[in-house]
Amino acid sequence: MKVAFPTESDSIKSRIDARFGRSNYFVIVDSNTEKPIKSIANPAANVAGGAGIEAAQTLLNEKIEAVIAPNIGPNAFKVLKAANIAMYEPLTDKIIENLRFLKEGKLPAQSGPRRGMGHRGRRR
Repeated sequence: MKVAFPTESDSIKSRIDARFGRSNYFVIVDSNTEKPIKSIANPAANVAGGAGIEAAQTLLNEKIEAVIAPNIGPNAFKVLKAANIAMYEPLTDKIIENLRFLKEGKLPAQSGPRRGMGHRGRRR
């Protein structure tokens, strides 16, 4: 399964970013092999508005099947849910650990959006 993580850098060893729409990067990983497929700079990281929607659309263009992220705002949540993308809460800030938790069925599914961090979450 193609799983996307919002991250602070472009490496599978990066920490998971608490921000979804304004994360610096997304790392897409094959959950079966635990190997990275692709790292992409988030084009929505510094937009004035609509970061969650743009970030979600970026991931849909990559044909992801799941997202593991701590904070998916309401607009991004709607976009991902409409596309039948599974959304999970991470249990740690490490990608590989969360992939293993996913395989073991230990990651909780996100039942609804989190309040978006908006511009307050953006780094300057």
